[in-house]
Amino acid sequence: MDAPYSADGRYFTRVGTSNKQMAASELATMIVERDRARNPWDSLPSGRTIDDVDETAVREFVEMGKTTGRIGDGPADAASVLKRLGMIAANGTLTNAGAVMFCRSPLQYPRMKLGLLAGNDKLDIFDLQQEGLPLIQLLKKAEFFVISNIRRRFVFGEPGMQRLEIPEIPREAVREAIANALCHRDYTTGTAVEVNVYMDFVEVVSPGLFPDGDSPENHLEGGDGGLKQRNPGIAQALFRSGMIEQYGTGIPRIKRYCDTEGVKFSYKQTVNTTVIRFNRPGAQVIEELPSGAESTKKAPELEGAFDLAEATAMRIAQKNGKVTKRELMEEAGVGRTKATGTLKKLAEKGSLVWVGRNSRDPYQYYRLPDVD
Repeated sequence: MDAPYSADGRYFTRVGTSNKQMAASELATMIVERDRARNPWDSLPSGRTIDDVDETAVREFVEMGKTTGRIGDGPADAASVLKRLGMIAANGTLTNAGAVMFCRSPLQYPRMKLGLLAGNDKLDIFDLQQEGLPLIQLLKKAEFFVISNIRRRFVFGEPGMQRLEIPEIPREAVREAIANALCHRDYTTGTAVEVNVYMDFVEVVSPGLFPDGDSPENHLEGGDGGLKQRNPGIAQALFRSGMIEQYGTGIPRIKRYCDTEGVKFSYKQTVNTTVIRFNRPGAQVIEELPSGAESTKKAPELEGAFDLAEATAMRIAQKNGKVTKRELMEEAGVGRTKATGTLKKLAEKGSLVWVGRNSRDPYQYYRLPDVD
């Protein structure tokens, strides 16, 4: 469709060899879309000042960028970094991209919801967290939430070598799906990205659809949409940090990671969201999402699956930084013997680490292992 033109107080556009009169709604939509293309949401002033910036988030970004070779030497204070990134608006406040990347969101407007569900629906919820961290910290938190709440198998090498923990869904695929959701979502909706761990699958729900003329299928076939990005400032910052690669490669990369491990991956677009689903190996999901990205490889058997008490212990440890026998007894509704056995089993697996002076220490507890 060509650019509109006016004649006798009406607007027309050229379609092929004929002129088509435009309805008022069509004209308004075209004007809005063109304005968004010229002035993306993430380039607009946010109203937040440099004083709102999380300095830790800026330092982490700079260190990550230097490690990947995408950020050179230079002043690393918040004002200098955001200025180099073009995240200071003309009025002196941060752009929306700067606010999302380096500021916490207000409590009433969380950027992400993390859910651990008892089944394959949202009726019974083990855990629900609402987060408003700066973007890179948020991505890492969500990735850790998923990996901590799915099954893992353990691979032991030569004596003295560190064991490997292999999650049932590739960590790289999980990270890519969450990064894509945070990078390319529609921030004007005011809703949060959702990352939900169900009994048989994991879903990443991103507000907004693919732009007109683009689709997940197009990316799987090797295209990049040929269109401008929804949030180019955010995308560029995540690229420079090393959290994402070239635009348009996210879905093919997810497919490659999943195919390698024999994990089914699928996607769908609802009325106003884009959903990525990873089926957990051994899943008994009845309803399958349409997808061109399903693998026929058989998934490996997994060791170290968590039962209900173990899952509860891991959730408490993730939420509070540690878990005690009493906390597990109260939360899971189990006796002392079951709680003691559960925590010892998790420590033997390496999922938790015991801290205390001896077995009778009243202050002993279990914590999550250090992450390299």
